Amino acid sequence: VLPGRPYLPSELPPLIPMTDAEPSLKRLKEIYTAIQKRGPPVSPAEDFFLKHYEALKPHFEKIRSARTQELIQRVPRAIVHGDYHQGNLKFLGPEISGIFEFEYARPDARVRDLANALVIRYQPDGSSFDFNKIKAFITHYQKAAAIPLTNEELELLPDVFRLWYFEG
Repeated sequence: VLPGRPYLPSELPPLIPMTDAEPSLKRLKEIYTAIQKRGPPVSPAEDFFLKHYEALKPHFEKIRSARTQELIQRVPRAIVHGDYHQGNLKFLGPEISGIFEFEYARPDARVRDLANALVIRYQPDGSSFDFNKIKAFITHYQKAAAIPLTNEELELLPDVFRLWYFEG
């Protein structure tokens, strides 16, 4: 038994749960409006946000769409790691020998961990995905997985990427 205590609700990491993104998306709109109303001077981060907000709006709307919300309710749930990527794994030869950093673990759509790993691995420059490598990875994943991704999870994957970015 490890010493310590569980997180208090006030200490939990700021995440956008798959089933409750609407309050966070609404908050982004409120922040945008408040910064515009206040006017200059703005910080570099606020300036970046103001300049890119319009480009982000279609992504907000896609997450809000009826189909995306339906998929969020239908996809399989599991306890997810929440920050699953190669940097939080240790290996002995080709085998994973350890998984670390469980502070974001929570019940969520099981596709979340796969999306996180794909973003970290196949968007190395921070701006563009290597979709050919993502497609190849998913093809191999589907063959190797004890429980392959459902069609709904595959359809939802682009929106899970969107949510990953809004989590910050």
